[in-house]
Amino acid sequence: LFSGNENVNFSQITGSTALISGRLTVGEVFTQYVSSSVLVESSGSTKLGNESTDLHQVTGSMSILSGSLTLRGTAAAQEKVSGSAYSTGSFGRVEATTLGLSGDITYDDLTATGNLVSTGDNKLISGSATSTGSFGHVIVGGHLVSTASGSYDLGSVERPWRDLHIITSSIKLYSGDGEIGRLQLGTNNELEFFDVSSLTSVQRKTFTPAQIRSNATRKNFRGAQGGNPNAKIRIGITGNQEIDTSAG
Repeated sequence: LFSGNENVNFSQITGSTALISGRLTVGEVFTQYVSSSVLVESSGSTKLGNESTDLHQVTGSMSILSGSLTLRGTAAAQEKVSGSAYSTGSFGRVEATTLGLSGDITYDDLTATGNLVSTGDNKLISGSATSTGSFGHVIVGGHLVSTASGSYDLGSVERPWRDLHIITSSIKLYSGDGEIGRLQLGTNNELEFFDVSSLTSVQRKTFTPAQIRSNATRKNFRGAQGGNPNAKIRIGITGNQEIDTSAG
């Protein structure tokens, strides 16, 4: 039994219990197991192992109350890696067979070889004003709506669309005052054009093609010339709300 400020050197200690109330400085510690808690309260660093093949097993949980956990090797989880609602993780690369997210995901580039499914309340995939999305095939289960009225084009002069496929519905033409003209198929599948500027906004929105035919003003098509399959024409609306395909 030793007490006070004494320095004792041992080459070997054999016994069942050793109680040290002061400081114990050792070069190496070899243990078979630790049956209770190990508490390190003083400041300083703790190093475990000195080889990449060393294995440290924790049967229970490991809690990091402050600071950070830095991994320079590989973090391999046989089950899952979980965090709180406020956790922030930064990864250079994530590979997963199934990735489930309950919140938002923000990314620069996202490549999916399978399906990208959004199951949120709004089911939105959004980006910044400069974001560009490239898709080989897009299937939309709802409306495809622009974020601003009269600000964006469907296609461009350099990259026009090839064909426009619509079912027995209509094509609506707008001015600054709202919808003014409508193209639709007639009862004999002929193309009809109507001036709908005299209808109310509710009527324009809810009227069927038959009601448009009965209540709107039928207008004519005007063209400078026709019959040339290779000719390019411009389509506009005249002051009388007629479709004008003449030059200019």
